[in-house]
Amino acid sequence: MDQEYRISSGAKFLYGFYGTLTLVLSIYLFNDYNPTVTRAVQIIPVALIIISILFFVSLARGKIIISSDNIVCRRLFSRKELALNEIKGFRVGGKIIHIESTDVNKSIIRIVNYADYKDSGQLTQWLKDNCQDLDAIDLKDDQKTAMSNPGLGKNEVERIIALTRARKISYIYNVIGLTLGSIMIFFDPKFIVLLAIIYPLLGIPIMMFSGGTIKFLSKSERSIARHIELGMVLSCFFLLIVGLREYHILQTGHFWLPAFIISTLFFLLIYKTGLNHTMGQLWVQVFCMLLTSLLYGFGTTYQVNCEFDKSETKIFKATVVDHRISRGKSATYYLILSPWGPVKKEDETEVYRSLYSEVDIGDTVQVREKDGLMNIPWYIITK
Repeated sequence: MDQEYRISSGAKFLYGFYGTLTLVLSIYLFNDYNPTVTRAVQIIPVALIIISILFFVSLARGKIIISSDNIVCRRLFSRKELALNEIKGFRVGGKIIHIESTDVNKSIIRIVNYADYKDSGQLTQWLKDNCQDLDAIDLKDDQKTAMSNPGLGKNEVERIIALTRARKISYIYNVIGLTLGSIMIFFDPKFIVLLAIIYPLLGIPIMMFSGGTIKFLSKSERSIARHIELGMVLSCFFLLIVGLREYHILQTGHFWLPAFIISTLFFLLIYKTGLNHTMGQLWVQVFCMLLTSLLYGFGTTYQVNCEFDKSETKIFKATVVDHRISRGKSATYYLILSPWGPVKKEDETEVYRSLYSEVDIGDTVQVREKDGLMNIPWYIITK
């Protein structure tokens, strides 16, 4: 008898709610249409209606069927099937189950958001009972390779010690990266900024000389390698966020080239030393490396240009024309200033809450402008 797994009632309610909300929004936009505006804007509610319909069709169509002969995964626009004797094995991720075929010409069955299916635990248990866990096989092979790798030690004991050391190093690196980023939020003396610029670079030699035991990303179910992306990403993220918070770039013309050059060089370094072939999912690794590199390149450019700038400060006065608060997950404070110095029209600038609370419409503030170490003009606003 076939075993069917359909979307659970809880998932149907959640996605149905989003679908209904999208449909209501599209109807509102249709009714709120302004005939003086181009009809092209009606593409938005039409698109929302299509999305809403797809929500409901997906809920009705989504199904997994396991029979005595095959397994079928039916989704919104696809239907994939594998005979049981063609299944090579499976991999269970955080959101997706991959079922691979012994025939490389056949597509992998991907069960996306498998936790949304009713009795998903029963589904994963069936896979464990009837198919090979490919991650477990890869991990065993990786462990076997490590235990015979002379680069990790002369004997098995030394190689086990090397793996233990890699786990400690990766843990310490990630913790320090988080701590350093947190410190930057509250304190930003030059030595902290300099340390934040250097710290992601320290991950390069750590990966390079680890003998493959430390990589940028890893999956413990499949690879013996440890990962340091958390410490690297967090330090790069805070490097950029603090720069954006502290300084305002006046002209971006000279900003893009150094930012992209630094990003590219950093990407090439972490790609060369940190790519984890035993983990698989190469495109995921490359994407994460690219994102981290952009954070580092843009954050470093911001900080080096502004924090280490020794050019003369030019002081201008501006009047607060207006102000506003943008409320989302957190409040963001803005001042609209009158023209000043090289800025020839009213301009809105994000400021600290402390400054926002100290000034009112009609008050005068100081704008301190500098040329920038990398010839990228920037400024800050003070009372």
